[in-house]
Amino acid sequence: MQHARRVTQGLHGPDRQLEQPTLLVGQPRGGEFARVDSRGHTVWLQATYTPIGDPQGRIFKIIKFASDVSAARRQALEDDAKIAAISRSQGVVEFDLAGLVLDANENFLRLFGYEDAEVVGKHHRTFVDPGYADSGEYRAFWAKLGRGEFDSGEYLRFAKDGTPVWIQASSPLCRRAWHSWSQRDR
Repeated sequence: MQHARRVTQGLHGPDRQLEQPTLLVGQPRGGEFARVDSRGHTVWLQATYTPIGDPQGRIFKIIKFASDVSAARRQALEDDAKIAAISRSQGVVEFDLAGLVLDANENFLRLFGYEDAEVVGKHHRTFVDPGYADSGEYRAFWAKLGRGEFDSGEYLRFAKDGTPVWIQASSPLCRRAWHSWSQRDR
């Protein structure tokens, strides 16, 4: 254990709390780690701790490679808070570009009378009149979304029990998702 103490002497503060046994057998460790700077502010690091061994395989030091990801982490937390606020006050359903339900929040499920397992993986046409689902207008609607175009308006949809439900909706696309999808299919 004296060797372990010597190797970890270079690790200070929170870094000493890493899974030292894993590092000491030569396995690197990476992830996002919270640290406190000299002013007492939280700083987020994307870091990798890499054990360095001698020719006999004994670990004699651990090198840390780190980048400050605090701004990205704060932005992600703000984005999450905004999405949570929208989800608390509105019905939200998420579709892939083929029209399959990826997720639906409680407000949406309650309004339409479904359980989550009944809609995830189902097509958008589940919520529309069958005649409309077979129409050119409906195909044009999905073609528009498939091109990455925004859509907004009042729409007639149907609950699980067949009750008509008029909704005011918009179909914003996540630009990052649209970009990766459009690049992948070229």
